[in-house]
Amino acid sequence: MRHYSKIDLWIQCVIWGTVLVSIFPLWVVEPHEQWIVLMILVPTALLMLLLLYNTYYVFEEEYLKCVVGFYVQKIRYENIKSLKKTRNFLSSAALSADRIEIKEKNKGYIMGTTYISPKNKDEFFEELRQYCPKDVEVLK
Repeated sequence: MRHYSKIDLWIQCVIWGTVLVSIFPLWVVEPHEQWIVLMILVPTALLMLLLLYNTYYVFEEEYLKCVVGFYVQKIRYENIKSLKKTRNFLSSAALSADRIEIKEKNKGYIMGTTYISPKNKDEFFEELRQYCPKDVEVLK
């Protein structure tokens, strides 16, 4: 079952605002050069909307699959060192500040920390704990 990401209103506004503002050059550029602008703007807009509407998390048998746009990250349950509910704005696979921090064993802070933001954080957190090994540290 897919657990879609919670999306903060301000993130929706930023992404949609960027997409809409990026259309403005079509009225400024000479008509015979508009195809160049379209070649840049259409893929960029599609990428941003893909990130906004294709971010979800799936519990697989051996790992948690985090999908952000076209990027897929697999976090093996046995490699999870700690779980923590948090509110921060660090770059991550999350579209909300209301997040779950997942730290992996044998990895540094940058490569070994993932933030996710499922819509129902508390329910998702409890389900994730059931998949993890018993020695996982649960931080408050």
